[in-house]
Amino acid sequence: MGSPCSLGHSGLRLTSGGTCRDCAVVWLERRRRRQGTPKRHWNPSIERKKAQRSAINRRWRLAHPEQHAALNLAHRDKNLAHYRSLEKNRYMADPDKWIQRANNSRARRAGVDGSHTLEDRRRIFAEQDYRCRACGEKHRLTIDHMKPISRGGSNHPDNLQGLCRQCNASKGAKTMEEWIASGRAPAFCRQRGGASIPCPRLALGYGGGRSHCRSPLSSEPLPLAADCQ
Repeated sequence: MGSPCSLGHSGLRLTSGGTCRDCAVVWLERRRRRQGTPKRHWNPSIERKKAQRSAINRRWRLAHPEQHAALNLAHRDKNLAHYRSLEKNRYMADPDKWIQRANNSRARRAGVDGSHTLEDRRRIFAEQDYRCRACGEKHRLTIDHMKPISRGGSNHPDNLQGLCRQCNASKGAKTMEEWIASGRAPAFCRQRGGASIPCPRLALGYGGGRSHCRSPLSSEPLPLAADCQ
């Protein structure tokens, strides 16, 4: 302690050179901002130990899958808010990719075969001209399993079709045959404007052409849309 330094600090002085300790802290902070945080030196032994630890952890996960899954679930439950934030950010970044991953995850949990990629999803929608396969309208499409997963249907692309939200919710866990037989499926043949959308009723054998589109519950022709091809 003694007389203040040139900046007016009256704190302790360093024994080497008598520099004001507060001034030394200010100088170090200025240099850190100017030069940035110094990088850590690469240490081969540290990197080698990290690789060894990773290999040990990998062998343990393969040998104890049940315990590893239980630890993951416990960690997720403990940090639920963090994981929900991550999922929300992933959905906002690419909704289609998030939905595709969720569909594959649900199929794996159900124990069914097959998987599909984001490219398969986009190809199916493009083949349907981005129209619902049931009602023919250009709504936002969702992936539907023609034979539901809950009833043993596969998750392969050949079991997938694009339906709008309303038709997908109406179909539920029914097969296409059961949905049409229930009378809740759309009643019109909707191949509009030359779009190559297979009519579900014709594809299942309920009729033989434009003028013979018939209901599975009745022999009377169904009413046709004005622009039905």
